[in-house]
Amino acid sequence: MAETVLVTGFEPFKQWAVNSSGEVARALGEMLSGRVQAEVLPVDHTAAHLRLTALLEAVRPKACLAMGLWAGSAFRIERYGRKCPGLGHIEGADEFEGAWDWAEMERQLAETGKPVIHSEDAGKYVCDTTYWSLLDFRRRVGFPEQAAFLHVPPLSETWSVEEITQAVARVIAAITR
Repeated sequence: MAETVLVTGFEPFKQWAVNSSGEVARALGEMLSGRVQAEVLPVDHTAAHLRLTALLEAVRPKACLAMGLWAGSAFRIERYGRKCPGLGHIEGADEFEGAWDWAEMERQLAETGKPVIHSEDAGKYVCDTTYWSLLDFRRRVGFPEQAAFLHVPPLSETWSVEEITQAVARVIAAITR
């Protein structure tokens, strides 16, 4: 199994002309080239599912950190991925729990001085179904060893691409030591 970490974010959607998760994924791919493969997924249940599954099969990563945008002002660590109606045609359990050292992720993010919260619900939208896709793949195939979903806030005066990227880079460094 490769020591690569797959990091995903999403393209812009609805009122978000810039999706911070996609921008951070791209920045991490450049900053940690060779250790991180980054991909920006489409905001479509089926297309995101298919693209993520193809990436997991091709990259065979040690870990996968999927990210999405939420309108809050904190990092939001998601514990569970749920299959929403957008993937109702795919067989599998309705819910899976992520596989990560949650306390370590929280510690790495909190050490940046930014707020961190935990959530049991990734949003019942493409974020949730993408997380579910990742966890269902892990259950069926046996990897990646670690799989999680992190919501990041939108870009603003207090949340720059660089700040979010540095924080998420800490999380990745902690699992690749």
